[in-house]
Amino acid sequence: MSVVFGTPGDNGAEKGAAGSLEVWEYPGGPAGLFPDPRTMAGVHADGAFEDALAVAWNASPGRRGGRCVLWRIVVNGAPVPSAEGPSLGAAFALALRELLRRPASRRPSVAAVRGFLRGPRPRTAVTGAIDENGRLTHVGDIEDKFEAAHRRGWRLVAPRENQGDLASARDPAAIVFADDLKDAGRLARRWRTGRALVALAVVLLPAAVGTPSLISQG
Repeated sequence: MSVVFGTPGDNGAEKGAAGSLEVWEYPGGPAGLFPDPRTMAGVHADGAFEDALAVAWNASPGRRGGRCVLWRIVVNGAPVPSAEGPSLGAAFALALRELLRRPASRRPSVAAVRGFLRGPRPRTAVTGAIDENGRLTHVGDIEDKFEAAHRRGWRLVAPRENQGDLASARDPAAIVFADDLKDAGRLARRWRTGRALVALAVVLLPAAVGTPSLISQG
């Protein structure tokens, strides 16, 4: 999932930064949400970031299913050395829902099919703190985060509480506002049309060609 940061630029450098949040399941590991020990072992995380992760995890299906999830944040191809503030809370919550909506058994299910046909919208980043009720709340440095997304040609999903901060944004169509996780998920995800067409073709093809007879017409 694409994410943005409000890292300030110095001496005329560009403000804000863009990167990606990666989450994946680690079968057999302890239940919970953990930084990837191979690449994020030395990451410095402040209390606000850790609190945001706890809220995101508690809102995910993984907490109830006892599943183990690892995460990594990458900017410019390298893991970040620190993670501060609550603004990645919404991105973590949506990424966990996307990952954990599929059952751990990997058996066919409605959730698995839906996950195959509907997924994250490309070139869309999400920023926002979340509370225990799933409401998106105000984040700082939103102008810098918008600039980071805009440089990449991304659309930004942000809390509606930040709408006034971006009233004079140079490209208003490049940002959309959400009240809660449900809104943010709707704006950050899309139907995967190509996959849907392939699935439809697989279903309809046998009917179109007919069922071959198993009786020899000798």
